[in-house]
Amino acid sequence: MSENAVDSTIITETRSTRTKFRALLCYVNADIDTWLPDTHQTVKKWIMRQYEDQKEKVKQRIQSAKLRIHISCDLWTSPNSLAILGVVAHYVTEDGKLEHRTLALKDIDGEHDGSHLAAAIMEVVEDWGFASKLALLRQFDIQYDSKSHRLRCQGHVINLAAKSFLFVTDNEKLEHEDSGLHNVTLKQIEAWRRKGPRGKLHNFAVYIQRSVQRSQKFMAISHNRRLARDNDTRWNSWYTMLRAALNLREAIDGYFNKWVEADCAGDRLSAEDWTILEKIESFLEKLKLTTKALESSFATLDHVLLAMDFVLAQFEAGKEAYTDDPIMAPMYNSGWAKLDKYYRLTDESPAYVAAIVLHPSHKWH
Repeated sequence: MSENAVDSTIITETRSTRTKFRALLCYVNADIDTWLPDTHQTVKKWIMRQYEDQKEKVKQRIQSAKLRIHISCDLWTSPNSLAILGVVAHYVTEDGKLEHRTLALKDIDGEHDGSHLAAAIMEVVEDWGFASKLALLRQFDIQYDSKSHRLRCQGHVINLAAKSFLFVTDNEKLEHEDSGLHNVTLKQIEAWRRKGPRGKLHNFAVYIQRSVQRSQKFMAISHNRRLARDNDTRWNSWYTMLRAALNLREAIDGYFNKWVEADCAGDRLSAEDWTILEKIESFLEKLKLTTKALESSFATLDHVLLAMDFVLAQFEAGKEAYTDDPIMAPMYNSGWAKLDKYYRLTDESPAYVAAIVLHPSHKWH
């Protein structure tokens, strides 16, 4: 009980060893001295002992799983700039219950290439003792028997298709040409402007946010509503920016009408530009809803091909509808090509078809 109390409160490891604090506790309960930690290391030992005890119980439960054990993982940067690899096990217990357990949050040093991450994951698997029962690995960029045992993160696949749609490119490591709000060069501004309406909107958002004074002027005519801006890694930041901009269209047009400034005059959005932005936002909303449908523990593998079929159909409809559109046609073609590439790669793993065939509501239909 005392271990749980220390673990779940803000009591530090050293406070319980301080003379005055111990005297206060003894005043409340004369017998408590027997249970107080002797040194600042004692609390840590208690917590680690509890952790090892609980880990052993979970390990036995995982090792006794009825079927093979699947794992999923993801790598992200923590707020304190650590590269953290999360590893989660998915398995069916002896009594037939589906369980999900977080096995590790590993701090990854060095390169984040597939072989390095795969080695880190296998260390976790071996530590938990189920290497012989390992089944499928769900990750995006780890080289792990990718022909049959690799299940790609569908959110990331949609992310790649969305970026190809937005920027008409096959570059899967695409990032914005400018990394921040400051020191944006004229060359970068012109490059974005050539991208059409979406580039103009990007330039205007950067222009406003680079200056406190300009931000204040914009807030004054937008009724204190801020203009969102795209970021370097997430395509849905474009959806957020477009949605906000469409809601702030009157304020954006009003800014150009009230303050004619040479630096952003070339980024003024015409009525035709706004129409294109509406089309892009409408399509990105479909990608967002599809991504959400494939998230959380309720999204099962049998949904993947159905979701990809839906998105491909949206791309194909766009290709047909905007065949002669000089802006939209290349965007739809680029996005379709990227998603079609990954749709074909699902043929390499039997898991996708098996998930549909084994689902009671689908089977071979």
